[in-house]
Amino acid sequence: MRGLLIALAIASAVMIVQGYARSEQVNGGSYLARVEQVIVEVRSGVYAPRPAGARMPGTPQWVNVTFPEPLEDGRTSATARVPAFLYVQEGDLVVLRFAATGFPEAHPAVNEVSAVASEPRTWIR
Repeated sequence: MRGLLIALAIASAVMIVQGYARSEQVNGGSYLARVEQVIVEVRSGVYAPRPAGARMPGTPQWVNVTFPEPLEDGRTSATARVPAFLYVQEGDLVVLRFAATGFPEAHPAVNEVSAVASEPRTWIR
């Protein structure tokens, strides 16, 4: 009986390790997404939706995006920083790069938009 319990414990441990090895993560990956909302930092720590079509150079900007289908980890949306050299607006298709976790020196340190797709603004399937 004791041998059977040990065998079951080992089998359970193997199944758990295999499950973690197969779990998908999006850390450090790049994904196509649609911009749902652009947010600007109006004051330190104060965020507000950017007025439609407004250009606010020098103002830190973030976007809320959605993905055409759930990612491997089940996410359907995310928030990402927009680099100062990019201009994005609602409806744009962008490439979002997720920050790598577990490596403080890795870049980007936060989720970040790395490119804006050209026209037309439709999902590519």
